[in-house]
Formats: sequence, structure tokens, C-alpha cells
Amino acid sequence: MEEAFMKAISKDEKAQRGELFLLPMETFIVDVQDQASCYFFEVFDWVGASTFVEGSFDHNTVMCDAPLGERALMAGISAVGKASLANIQKSTSLRESASDDYVTTLKFVNLALGDPEQYRKCSTLTAIFLLSIFELVVGRDQSAIENWLNHVGGATRIIETRTSCDTRNGSSPVMFHTWRTHIVLDLANQFASSERDPVSASTRELTFIISKLASLRHEIQSGKLGHEELIITQLESLSAELDHWEKRVSPSSRYDEVLVKQPLHISDRLKVTMHGGYAHKYSAFWAADMWNQYRTTKFRVHDMLLSHLRPDSTKLGSKARQAQSRCIEIRNEMRQLADAICCSVPYIFGFLGQDKQETSAIAVKSSTGAFTLLWPLTVAALADPNPSRVTYFCLQCFDIITDVLGIQQGAVARQWVLSLSTQYSWVDNFDLS
Repeated sequence: MEEAFMKAISKDEKAQRGELFLLPMETFIVDVQDQASCYFFEVFDWVGASTFVEGSFDHNTVMCDAPLGERALMAGISAVGKASLANIQKSTSLRESASDDYVTTLKFVNLALGDPEQYRKCSTLTAIFLLSIFELVVGRDQSAIENWLNHVGGATRIIETRTSCDTRNGSSPVMFHTWRTHIVLDLANQFASSERDPVSASTRELTFIISKLASLRHEIQSGKLGHEELIITQLESLSAELDHWEKRVSPSSRYDEVLVKQPLHISDRLKVTMHGGYAHKYSAFWAADMWNQYRTTKFRVHDMLLSHLRPDSTKLGSKARQAQSRCIEIRNEMRQLADAICCSVPYIFGFLGQDKQETSAIAVKSSTGAFTLLWPLTVAALADPNPSRVTYFCLQCFDIITDVLGIQQGAVARQWVLSLSTQYSWVDNFDLS
């Protein structure tokens, strides 16, 4: 009796310690569809699709009976999720399944666009957004960029037809803010009135300058500005306008410089050595993105200036020395812009604030940074010929975008910048001493 009592006490103590019920669990397999959806909602949360699924879907309705826009959205979520996982896992079967879901999304989108009611639904618009994202995730050549532009153009036309009520409804502002900042620049809010925070006001001003650059490029390419001196004057004017914009950015939209412990341990294969050991800390994600838009625009203006100053810089005389001097100034500033882009990476990727040991992996939890950094990193990598500290850092970031987040355009950008990394080296040969 006493022995049985002691055994009972022993079992009770083990139960309290959780030792009794450590039974072997049977292995279970999560459906690929569920894996893809979970990955999408974790990494692509910035798209805003989860809000539509939670807030507007009728979960009592079988998916085959759901509205066309919702069916397109769910197929798009599956396509992007599977494509990302396929890139990470190097899975051919997942890639083929993702392509099938892409075709399904396209079919339902086309059907929804033919329905007057579904045409105006946020789910339909988001599905088109996902089609464009899919192209960036899987694309390996120029055709992917062309397809992306086609999807963006179609979505832009839909946004232009929407009313103020459509713009403010549900979770639209979240997605529209993303589109405005990254893709369609301000069309989403053209009917909506709202308070202008400092970042939005500065972004609008910067957008206006970017549009002027686009117009100038068109005039140059069409031959309307045939005189080289006139082209250089116009470009210098844009450069000065960007300098003026930088000085007028509100204090709340500026950034601080912080020390970053090295290296940033991303995975077993990836350890990123921070460029220069410093990073920028911004007030908000959109402020960081705004600054990189400024840097890439300024870099593009400088790129055009160098190409138009180059003929004069190769001649003899005082005019040549003046052109060479200006080219050297521009080249130095391009390097500074590249450094600033590299310093924005830890914040945009979400590395800042993750105080972990060197051996602990830092989580890259969202694809937002990957998409917003693709172009700035490409620009930064071109600032110096390979090999260089900047180029090496940018290549590491492309590896994160490709291998950790599964976005194939990271590999495409990596290959592209390596083929163009010496295009400004001619300036480095100038000696004004």
C-alpha cells in the first residue's frame, strides 16, 4: 500500500514537470497549399491581402462558389507563396505548381474585370498586384519586367476609375500607400483628401522632381534637346533642385547614424559584414524608402551628366579640365550616395533592434525591404568597379533577397551589376594635379 502511494506521488511530480506525456508524435505533412499561404502571410504582409481575407471573405462559402475577385486573390496568394518557396527550396515541382496558380489567377482576374461589380473590388485589384509581384519573384530575363509593367499599367487604369469612397473603404489605404510610394506614385490618393504628414509631403515634392527627370529623358531621347550644353544645363538644374529638396526635408523625416555590431548573421551560409560598420536609423519605413528614392534619382541624374560631359572631358584645353573636374566631383558624390544606400539596408531589412549574439541568426521577416531595395542596391553596386567593399556588400544583400526571401530578381540584379561594374572607371583615370 505504501509502495503504491509513493508511486502515485512520483507520477504526480512527473506530471507537474511535464515528463509523463512526452509520447512520440507521429510525423505529419503540411499541405503545400497551406505552406505557401502561410509563407505569403508571414513574408508579404505589407501587401495588405491578409486584411481582405480576414475582413471581406465569406468563410462559409465554398471557394468554388466565391466571387471572382476573391478566387483570383486566393490563387494569387498561392502563386506568390509557392514561387518564393520554390526559389528557396530549389524545387521544380513547386515552381510548376506556382505557374499553374499564376495562370489560374490570370483567368479569374480577366473574368472579374468583365464583371461591373467585381471590377471595382479591392480583392480584384490586389490580385493584379500579386500578378506583378509574381513576375519579380520568378523573373529571370527582360520579359518578366515587361510583364510586370503590363500588370502595373492595368492596375493603374483601374485605380484611376475608382471613387473617393472606393479609395477609403476597408484596408485600401494600406495597399494604396504601397502603390503610391513604389509603383503608381500618387494615383491612388488623387480623389482622397487627408492630412499630409512630413514624409508624404516630401515624397510628393520628390515625385514631382522625378517626373521632371522622366520628361527630360524623353526630350533627350526624342531629339528635342539636341544641343549638349542645353542638356547639361537642364541636368545641372535638376541636380540643384534635388540638393534643395534634401535641405528642406523636415527634421522628423531625417535619420540618425548608429553603430552596427559585425557581422550580421542571417543564416548558416550568409554572414553580412556591415558596410563601414554604421547604419541609418529612420523614423519610419516610408521615410527610409523616400531617402533611397532621392539617392537613386540623384545617382541617375549624375549618370546622365557623366555621359554628356565625357566628350568634352577627353579633349584638350581649359574646357576639358573644367569638364574633368566636374566629372570627379560627380563621381565622388555617386560614391557617397552608394554608401548612404548601403547604410539604409539594416533598417529596411529589419535588422536593427535585433540584439542577438554573433552566432544567432537574424530574422528577415518581410519581403517589403527586398522589393524596395532591389533598385537602390543595383545603383549602389554600380558606384565602384568590382571588387570593392560596396559591391561586395550589395552582392551579399542580393543573396539574402534570392536565397532567404525567394525573390529571383535578386539573382538577376546580381548578374547584371557584375557585367556593368566598370562603367564609370574612365573618370578615375583623370589626374588634375
